[in-house]
Amino acid sequence: MANAKELADFFKNKGITQEMIAEKLGVSQQYVSRLLSGKTAFGKKQARRFYENWGIQPAWLLTGDGPDRKSTR
Repeated sequence: MANAKELADFFKNKGITQEMIAEKLGVSQQYVSRLLSGKTAFGKKQARRFYENWGIQPAWLLTGDGPDRKSTR
C-alpha cells in the first residue's frame, strides 16, 4: 500500500495508538498493525469503518486514489 506511511502518520499525529484503533474496531492490534503497514490490504468493510470513525476516504484506502480525508468545506 503506497499510503501506509501517510496513514500511520495520520494516527501518530493525532495520538491514536494501534491499540485504540483495534479497540474501536473490535479487532486485534496485530491486525491493525498489518493494515497500517500495508501488509494486509483494506477490504470494503474496514475501509468503511475507518471512514465512519476517522473520516478517511474508503477509495483512498482501497485504491490509493483521490483525497485521503473528508472535505472540510
